[in-house]
Amino acid sequence: MHLFGIANWLIKDTIKKQYDNVVFMARDGYLPMKAYELLKKIYKNAPKESYLYVSRKALIPASIINRNDLYKLSEVLNINKYTPRKVLKYIKSCIDSRKNVEEILLENNIKMDEKFKSIVEFNNFMSVISNELFDEKKNEENLSKIKAYFNEFFTGKSCTFDVGYSARPEMYISKLLDINLDTYFININHEEAFEHSKIGKFDLNIFFDYKPTFTGNVRELVLSNTAPSCIGYNTDKEKAEPVFEESIYEYKELWTIHTMQKGALEFIDDLITIFGESIERLDYQKYYISLPHEMYLQSATEIDKKVLSCIYFEDDLRTDGHINVVELWNNEIKYHNQHKINELLDFYSYGNYKTNDEKIAEAQSLILNNRSKPIKLIYYTLFDRVTLRRRFKEIFGKHKIIMFCANVPYQGAKKIKNMIKGRK
Repeated sequence: MHLFGIANWLIKDTIKKQYDNVVFMARDGYLPMKAYELLKKIYKNAPKESYLYVSRKALIPASIINRNDLYKLSEVLNINKYTPRKVLKYIKSCIDSRKNVEEILLENNIKMDEKFKSIVEFNNFMSVISNELFDEKKNEENLSKIKAYFNEFFTGKSCTFDVGYSARPEMYISKLLDINLDTYFININHEEAFEHSKIGKFDLNIFFDYKPTFTGNVRELVLSNTAPSCIGYNTDKEKAEPVFEESIYEYKELWTIHTMQKGALEFIDDLITIFGESIERLDYQKYYISLPHEMYLQSATEIDKKVLSCIYFEDDLRTDGHINVVELWNNEIKYHNQHKINELLDFYSYGNYKTNDEKIAEAQSLILNNRSKPIKLIYYTLFDRVTLRRRFKEIFGKHKIIMFCANVPYQGAKKIKNMIKGRK
């Protein structure tokens, strides 16, 4: 339903605004493009679609229009995870290959394999690159080839589709091609998306009019192409060609993702078969048609999350590695302090929402119901020292020796026997 809502919104709005071409950005534009292709059976006058191989990594060379743009890479890279050697592989298209890079960096007290400790260190490194290693002519030649590659996609009145979030890639392409590249997002995270759209002079259209609790890994995963990611463009030939990394997915991961995506597209195909052209008149709100999808992201049980536990999320630019999707998912739930929907319904509908401490207390009362005092003493000694100290304090007052007994139960038992003999 979520995928149908996105694709139906996109196709109707692009027809209304009379676009010639919708460019779906790799890789999270893949499944929406497939849904868009299915809906074109109904919407005969829909703009043509195309799929652009692009990524944050691949766009780094395209973002360096002049030497001053080198300093902006700190906005894209988590610099504390990177060494000069790793950064150089992203900007090699503008480095003078006739010079000994490592030697020049060492002369400036910059070690190739030592991670940056601060933005000051990173900027010092970029200062050396800008002043001593930047090849302006080589950079212009590479940009010219990348520009020619992008121009093949953005013919006529064009717009792009992407999950989100910052609109920085769209800004880079708009500036490189000198066009107003209108953009469609599912959602944004911060106001910076509007700032980038102003710089790129393009319109920003957003499916959600709010920021969902969860963005990023799981949301993108189920919509993304499982093919290898584009990590750059080969400009050695006359025409730039995308360069791909090795596949990061194994069979179990591919099977899981493909099964979910296949089901989503079959659902949309069934809608087309059942409703035909009446799909255009289906009455629903975007929020509600996406609610089951959002509910899964926000309130899935652990067993429902396990279906994705074999998958790892790749984010070299920010984390410099691979992280398990479910681990990221749970961390985000914890970070945003989220309650699952059944807990919220209990709280608001019945007023009997219980915290973890209350649930533990309830379990204790069941365990200790009708138990003798010695059994309760053993239980509190082994499992609940806080209650043990409180009960001793209630019974014996504020005698220091009693509080000491509660902290050291074995020794305390002897002291209780010897010092408060005969007291109830």
